[in-house]
Amino acid sequence: MATTVQIRPYEAGDVSFIFSSWLKSYRGSPVVRSVPNTIYYAKHHEVIEKILSAAGTEVWVACHEDSPENILGYVVATHGNDSVTIHWVYSKQMVRMQGLAKRLIKKAIDGSHNPVSYTHYTKMVDILKGDAKASYNPYLLWE
Repeated sequence: MATTVQIRPYEAGDVSFIFSSWLKSYRGSPVVRSVPNTIYYAKHHEVIEKILSAAGTEVWVACHEDSPENILGYVVATHGNDSVTIHWVYSKQMVRMQGLAKRLIKKAIDGSHNPVSYTHYTKMVDILKGDAKASYNPYLLWE
């Protein structure tokens, strides 16, 4: 990443990018691969709406410092009383494998020593979490 990257809270203008990229990138996950498109896009849009509107949910956006509307990636996390739930981490293809997703996760966790869970499984989860004691729990979406 040649330019300076900043991490900022998300803004209303970021929402369409978040929905579009989340829906398209999660579509390839083995968890939802066999769900028909008409069902997946409608129902998972509802899931994302619920997450974004939930109490304690934060969205952090990585962007170019000199053009904050140019989104490079983001993380969606919910902080509860005794846990942190990472729902989704996304980075554009051109900046992958450069540490941006890990930086976003670190920002979302923000030094918390509480247990960390995640609600969406993809093959990248295993790479991103490394040795971290994060646990997969898709049922947190319905709590």
